[in-house]
Amino acid sequence: MRLFADWRGVLKGQLVSVKLRNALWSLVAWLANEQAQPPVVRELGRELCGCREPDRQQIRTVEALLDGFALGYSDWALWELVGRQTRSVNPLPGQLHEWRKELARRYVRIANFHAEELRPAFYRNVGANVYEAHQQFDGAAYRAFIDTTVGNLSNVLSAVVGLTIEGASKGALLARFDDWLLLEAKPQFLEARIESELATAFPGARFQIAVNEGAQS
Repeated sequence: MRLFADWRGVLKGQLVSVKLRNALWSLVAWLANEQAQPPVVRELGRELCGCREPDRQQIRTVEALLDGFALGYSDWALWELVGRQTRSVNPLPGQLHEWRKELARRYVRIANFHAEELRPAFYRNVGANVYEAHQQFDGAAYRAFIDTTVGNLSNVLSAVVGLTIEGASKGALLARFDDWLLLEAKPQFLEARIESELATAFPGARFQIAVNEGAQS
């Protein structure tokens, strides 16, 4: 998406962007049948960080924490994920663990989806004989399954939005990058059209759609 930004100068007409703000969380919540209200990053940041208004780094940390929780990360793997996404070493693993416990308390179905439905499927029988036989968790297979499943669903989600835009105004769609799409003009009733198609493709899911006629990403 950033590489594409250099080419915007050659485009003509009114540019409009469509952003799915909580795509990853909404997809996982849909899979887990989570009924709790989706988190509001800024409000959650105030609670977790104990401040009146979280700064940009704290916001990025909370966003990374939510991504990690939705994808089933915990312990050191969660700390590494948050560090990669925020390019920082704070907060410490113990703090992240406590924050993750709070998310698990609030979003029980997502936590149980990983702990009770997915993880048990990735225990493998190992051991050369009856005395050494035991089950061992295959973390690599578990992670590959989640990443592949969520990646495929993200592509379907983006395609549904792209096809909706094209159906509303043929040739309007200029670019599609996962949860961000760029079009040349805003078709009439665009938000309502997208919401209707997403409700059909992902019944019960709650996506936040932002349409910006300034075409900012």
